[in-house]
Amino acid sequence: MTRAAHTCELHRENKVYLQADYAQNGLDSASWGPEALPQYRLRPLPFHLKWQLGAAGCGSVWEQARGAWKALAESRAVKSNE
Repeated sequence: MTRAAHTCELHRENKVYLQADYAQNGLDSASWGPEALPQYRLRPLPFHLKWQLGAAGCGSVWEQARGAWKALAESRAVKSNE
């Protein structure tokens, strides 16, 4: 996947890839133009990231996604009522 320069060079795999960015510098990162002003530059800071993964069950990808979002919404509703 990392060797592909264009999406048409990607090959279907039986895997799911997840890339999560902690932060993005955005525009004016000296890749095209001047460096960002000091007050807008990202600086590495300690952080904590927590993931929770689970089986989605059977069914289409869309059914699994709907079920996962519904479960997430319900768990948040329960926590807010506690």
